[in-house]
Amino acid sequence: MENLSIATVRYDRNFCRIYASPAYLQIVVSERAAEILGKSIDELWWPTNISAKAYRALLAEVMASGNESEIMLEWTDGDGLPQSYIEKLVPEYDGAGEIIGVSVLVIDVSHLRRQQIIESHRQRVFERLACGDDLPGVLTQVALYVESAKPGVCCCILVQDERQVALQLVVAPSMPESYRAELETTLLANEMGRCRGWPASLTSGARVIVDDPCKEACLGYGQCFVRDMGTAACWFEPILSSSGQLQGVLCLYLKRKESLDQEGSDLLLQASRLSALAIERKAREQRIYSMACYDALTGLPNRRLFGNRLHEEIIKAERGNYGLAVLFIDLDRFKEVNDTLGHRAGDDLLMEAAKRMRSCVRESDTLARLGGDEFVIILPEIADAGPFERVAQQIVAVMQRPFDCGENSAYVTASVGVALYPFDGDDAESLLHNADKTMYVAKEAGRNTYSISCHRLSECEQRRLQLSNDLRGALDKGQFEVHYQPIVDVDSGQVVKAEALLRWQHPEFGAVPLDQFIPMAEKSDLILEIGNWVFHEAVDLAKRWNALVDEHGSKQISVNMSAKQFTADLDQRYAVDYLQAVGLNPASIAIEITEGTLLQDFPELAEKLENLHAIGIQLALDDFGVGMSALSNLQRVSIDYLKIDRSFIVDLETNRGRRAIVEAMVMMAQRLGLKVIAEGVETAGQKGLLAAMGCNLQQGFFYSHPVPVESFLEFACRPQNLGKSPSRNHGKGAPSLSAEKVS
Repeated sequence: MENLSIATVRYDRNFCRIYASPAYLQIVVSERAAEILGKSIDELWWPTNISAKAYRALLAEVMASGNESEIMLEWTDGDGLPQSYIEKLVPEYDGAGEIIGVSVLVIDVSHLRRQQIIESHRQRVFERLACGDDLPGVLTQVALYVESAKPGVCCCILVQDERQVALQLVVAPSMPESYRAELETTLLANEMGRCRGWPASLTSGARVIVDDPCKEACLGYGQCFVRDMGTAACWFEPILSSSGQLQGVLCLYLKRKESLDQEGSDLLLQASRLSALAIERKAREQRIYSMACYDALTGLPNRRLFGNRLHEEIIKAERGNYGLAVLFIDLDRFKEVNDTLGHRAGDDLLMEAAKRMRSCVRESDTLARLGGDEFVIILPEIADAGPFERVAQQIVAVMQRPFDCGENSAYVTASVGVALYPFDGDDAESLLHNADKTMYVAKEAGRNTYSISCHRLSECEQRRLQLSNDLRGALDKGQFEVHYQPIVDVDSGQVVKAEALLRWQHPEFGAVPLDQFIPMAEKSDLILEIGNWVFHEAVDLAKRWNALVDEHGSKQISVNMSAKQFTADLDQRYAVDYLQAVGLNPASIAIEITEGTLLQDFPELAEKLENLHAIGIQLALDDFGVGMSALSNLQRVSIDYLKIDRSFIVDLETNRGRRAIVEAMVMMAQRLGLKVIAEGVETAGQKGLLAAMGCNLQQGFFYSHPVPVESFLEFACRPQNLGKSPSRNHGKGAPSLSAEKVS
């Protein structure tokens, strides 16, 4: 056996090696070759594909049965190369025919086995491509293919984004996660000109070989990677599409220095082409998917994708036991734009409309275009009416702004129909159908509004939603009216001021309380339009009233304003301009604000109030003493009037503590140079106590309920009218309370 070139080893019945040929000793890891003889399998074992215990059992079976056997042993040598050997196990006999051990013939199949592994990885790349695997999966298999063909190498594939400013994908199965994460957030500009590695390959579109990466001026994490991975050389191959467009770069980090031979060059080129094939296929799939599922004009999901998403959201809603809303949006008078300005202008308008609608929804919502001027929205995971009602209001509001169509401006509005899951349907088709049907209800209501299908909502919720819908057209339909409550000077017995109070007479529900519809108006920004109208009505009345009376000094109308009105119109030009247009002395108007408004986090508010005060408009602090009263609030702006809230007046005759508080308020106001108005005066006793305290301006039912304009003028112009109330049956008969304000 000494003369055989084939490697052999012999085992005795105790599984100890009693002979090893020179060829076999060359196979064994060098530092163990000298101690191999006399050692049992358990004492010295290096194969990794089978345990020493399993190998010993195989030897025992051969010695027990006398049958030959065969096995493959595999391990990795000191250079990281995989080693594969086939061993043929043959029983040994003595002269008496007894089995005394096992002779093993060892055949080196490492090269063949490596080629099989390489080919297997390469075939898996094509299998993943054929099966439509995602891009990271295919590129990971390409990297494994390279690493199997070039043992001891770390392969990394970088794919740049479409703008070629950052990396959108990093695939490196053998690279530590920390380094891979650093690469994924890298901007290409950060590395350009610093490192001759992958940035240089991306810049030039050519192969780059770095023989000594330690000398490169890479960013910190790059230097750490080279050191920690023991990188001795780097090879970089650009990934080019079939049209020559740069898509990324293939990186090989070698643990030992070696020159790039023909085999290595072929490997780089082949891996680069496989990567390019995967990237191009993914881009082609994305284009096909985009064409099939997205609207070409607006980039929004189309009807097909919308249907799929709605079906998925319904399943989620059913599992999560929550609701969702579908909003169907149709642009009013869009056909007129196409007919008059042309289809190009129509397309521009649709793109801008899509942009505006997108600004009204969350990332988790779906906005889609069904075709023409029809859009739909899915609002998932909703628990109440707030979210979908707010989105519907916002969409109606943003569509009211003019659209820029070149040299022309186009005006369209939106009609929105809302259907709710599960109330209006438990499948995609019925929900969309009901949303579409409800949208036509909004069309019939005059367009430029929204309607909600609410078959199973509570009666209270249905009323609230209907009021919210109807509020938008209430002003145009003449359903609003301003009533005026006199403010009397007790000393003269004359009406010297009045407070303007808004009333809404709904055709179905009758008089709607102010605290129900004003919050709705503020949410939808209708408060701006309504507030302007109330201001104009008040100015017109002040003009008439002052023209009718002969007494010296002007009569004054107070108008309530909210913080929303100031933030939307910072300089209140509409107020100033209208006063100038009608020629009214600004002192005939007072603006009432609450302490809550004064405390808004709006730094310019005090400045705007001061500007109004500077032109002559007076300021009143309403509801004083309720909740947030502080002397510092009175010093923020130039207040003229302090209005004591009716809650302090109601038990003034019976509550001595309350009486002391009101007296202190009056005294404090007088010392600050402010005039005091008591709200909610309802009895002669209250009137007398307040007058004794020095509060001579009073407002309340004792003098008059809020009444329509003609009734107010009749009462206010009557001489010595103290305590003589006007008829409460004038106008539309809407009930009124002095505590109600337009806010």
